[in-house]
Amino acid sequence: MRVVVLSASFLAACGFAPGASGTQPDPQPDPAGPDASVDVRTCHATQPDVRLCLDFEDTALVPVIGDMSSGRHDAAAVLVDTMPRATQHAALVTASSSITVPETADLDLAQNLTIEMWLRPSVTGTNPSPLANTGQYALAIQDDQVACTFGTHTAVSDQQLEVGKWAHVACSYDGTTVRVYVDGELDACKTAAGTIANTNGSGTVIAAGYAGGIDDIHVYARTLDPTQIQALAGVTSDKITCP
Repeated sequence: MRVVVLSASFLAACGFAPGASGTQPDPQPDPAGPDASVDVRTCHATQPDVRLCLDFEDTALVPVIGDMSSGRHDAAAVLVDTMPRATQHAALVTASSSITVPETADLDLAQNLTIEMWLRPSVTGTNPSPLANTGQYALAIQDDQVACTFGTHTAVSDQQLEVGKWAHVACSYDGTTVRVYVDGELDACKTAAGTIANTNGSGTVIAAGYAGGIDDIHVYARTLDPTQIQALAGVTSDKITCP
């Protein structure tokens, strides 16, 4: 019987490279995934045309809060903590906190826009601005009521926010009417006309002077209708026309 001995050079030429066990290990996946630098999170907003999306789902919210809109306009943050809201994360701020979105043309909206968010104020009797694109539009609190300003036009809700209770609030403008929503109900309107002048070059300020919980801050380049606002608030209401 003849024994054929194959040389290492012959084996290598045939594509074999024996190791200690004589077999090659299976390829191992990268533990970091295909690309650990890619952010695969999506915005909580269920409506299109989102220009700003701060959902506060990061485990740490300083020094940067990620914007989950396609524009990725991340906000600089100081003294911002996390807190729970149902099954999600929210932000907990004090009057000394700071959240600033840099100036961007994506948020210079002339008309047809909506602002919506969740608020849980911890104090009353103050007049903070949960969102302000100064000189252009804002969602503020005046005497515990929600104030929506677009250009020079402001409408104020009849309902008041309660300390320690989450409320969904929204403002919209379609070039003819300012609308204020509280917990999905169309609570106040004001007739208005014209476009919003682009007079702000310092960005969008979040939670200026505000203390409490804040979550799911979304700015849309479109006017959401009452049914869409109700869906975001998770309620059904027959208050869909201006009072």
